[in-house]
Amino acid sequence: MKINRLYVILGVLLVSCGINRNAQNEDSIWRDEGIRDKDSKYNVAQRCEKIRGTIEYKSILHKGFLEPNVFNGMIVMNTLEITEDSAYYRDIYGNIKDQGRCECQNGILSIYWEILFKRTIEYEVYFNSRKSVELRYLDYFKDTDYYFTADSSYLKGEPNNPTKISGELISKSKR
Repeated sequence: MKINRLYVILGVLLVSCGINRNAQNEDSIWRDEGIRDKDSKYNVAQRCEKIRGTIEYKSILHKGFLEPNVFNGMIVMNTLEITEDSAYYRDIYGNIKDQGRCECQNGILSIYWEILFKRTIEYEVYFNSRKSVELRYLDYFKDTDYYFTADSSYLKGEPNNPTKISGELISKSKR
């Protein structure tokens, strides 16, 4: 009897510790509601060095794209080249769609886009693994209508919608 109670108490302690540990990061804007946001593979001091190179996009995910509090989006095949002070956004054919000046400090990549976006975007650099990277930033709310019509009315107001570019670091910068 005493052994069974001991197992029950240990089980309750383990479960409650797990719940408390998960609760610490459940409110992260960078995950679907109720999903824990794990730590990045690299600390903030390492992320700026690791991000230099070419990122092959896999998807762009907007929170609330199809349903509230859930990240959904579009599969994309663009690339982003990041050097110490420049960035180049290329389409699927390798054509430069935008370029800009950039700097990275404390895990935040700031790029002033000169052509297409015409604004500074600050990306939180997050690594799921050595090559799997997310660039997390606040963007305008977008849904499928925006992507099929390129309606610029979506690009008004304050960019405040959590958005993630998910990609893979396929090469390192030579600088």
